[in-house]
Amino acid sequence: MSAVTVYAEAQAQLKDAEARLQACEAPGQPPNAFTPAIQHHVSALLGALLTASSELNALARREMTTVKREKVQARAAKLRDEQAQLRSRYDALRSRYDEALAQQQRHALLGSGAGGQQNDIDRRWNAQAPGANGQQNGNPEATILMMDGLLHEHNVLQNTGDRLDDYIGMGRQALEELYEQRSMLKGTQRRLLDIANSLGLSTTLIRYIERRSRQDQWFFWGGVVACLFGFYLIVHFIG
Repeated sequence: MSAVTVYAEAQAQLKDAEARLQACEAPGQPPNAFTPAIQHHVSALLGALLTASSELNALARREMTTVKREKVQARAAKLRDEQAQLRSRYDALRSRYDEALAQQQRHALLGSGAGGQQNDIDRRWNAQAPGANGQQNGNPEATILMMDGLLHEHNVLQNTGDRLDDYIGMGRQALEELYEQRSMLKGTQRRLLDIANSLGLSTTLIRYIERRSRQDQWFFWGGVVACLFGFYLIVHFIG
């Protein structure tokens, strides 16, 4: 794939991520507008942009002229900077979403506790907590502590998923670079074989010329001797 194609695809992905983030950042948009589906999609786009930047750097090393190489490297650096800016905006929206979700769940749990009603999470907490036989039932503080722990686990798992996506992108990038190096080594091997074959033909040609030169020398000296012998016969019999 050429550097122009990679950069064009990266620009399309950049515009898609920019549009989704901008829609969630618009005034009046609630924090929950940045849904998990949008988060996953934008995270995948950011990983693809990072991979495209690495691909451009790899393609820049294969450019023959300095001007083209510097141009591709500049595009790769620009794409990496834009990806970093989008990542910062993504993290900000993600933090806002997590905070709003935690606050909403706290209010819901406090409301259900005040009304004397318990949801499934309350029942699980009361069943597992020490002194569950009447000590923790309907206790909002215990429910908040339990929800804080669950939210922390949720954030850790989601951050781990994002890091795994980054690692997968880095692994794909390394694999693609290995494939490119393999192709370059194959091309170098073919060129070396062509040069070796050309050198072999040149050596054979030189040997043929040297052999032909020796034959021409024998013909020349033979002709000289024949001419001298003919002159001798002419002078002897006619003169």
